[in-house]
Amino acid sequence: MEHTFNVYGKDILNLMFKITDKDNHTWKYNITNPAIVYIEQKGDVLDVKIPSEKLSLGEHQFTLTVTDEYNASTSVVININKNYDSCPVLKNPDLIIALSKGDSHTVDLKEYIVDEDVETLNFKLGELKGNNVQLSLEKNFLTVEGKSLGQSKQNIIVTDKHGQSVEFSLPIFVYMNKGIFSLFPTEVEDILYVRLGTGITGEIILTIRNVIGKIALKQVSHTDELDSEKKTVLLDVSSLYPGKYSLSISNQGKIYTESFLKQ
Repeated sequence: MEHTFNVYGKDILNLMFKITDKDNHTWKYNITNPAIVYIEQKGDVLDVKIPSEKLSLGEHQFTLTVTDEYNASTSVVININKNYDSCPVLKNPDLIIALSKGDSHTVDLKEYIVDEDVETLNFKLGELKGNNVQLSLEKNFLTVEGKSLGQSKQNIIVTDKHGQSVEFSLPIFVYMNKGIFSLFPTEVEDILYVRLGTGITGEIILTIRNVIGKIALKQVSHTDELDSEKKTVLLDVSSLYPGKYSLSISNQGKIYTESFLKQ
């Protein structure tokens, strides 16, 4: 007797064999390749488990033989085809969620994953680094609420129907200004770090003005020149006099402004 099965990824093939002997003889079992097979006898039932992750791609064969006390035996051949199935993959490694303070935003995580069968993916929340957001997960829908300004990172664990998992980190920004996510430090001596909003693309004009509106510094930059994940412009303000200044960013016909102090 032969049986053929297809397995993928980290599938576990689980087979149950009921052993009957009309003469009530005692019996014992043997299976080929026992090092990669889990087998347990439960009364007159053999519970056989073969983990796919222990098999290489291709065809494999196992023979289960049951022999009674008088050496009468019967066998079953188990043919297994181990097929390739890729792990879930994040479509965009630079994916972030950005929302304003007090707002909530819901995303369908399935839209961000590539897999042979997206509909069967399972999502789970991992470690959260940061405390300025509140998150909830309902199946594949992640809801984020911005509690306070700042950045957090939420780990998401994605598992496909064949038990293969991938974990990715999802940056979350809570901002007050959608064009300028943050200025750091707000009391600066030399270098001002300007984290741009996700909607800022292309050429940007950065203008720093003093309290009477006079231009103290002007710089032209382009988002293609920036690290796609950090999306941060560095401004050397060491030549400015101490005091309060405003930074304006002009991009695609819109202007975004924040203030900082020069020490």
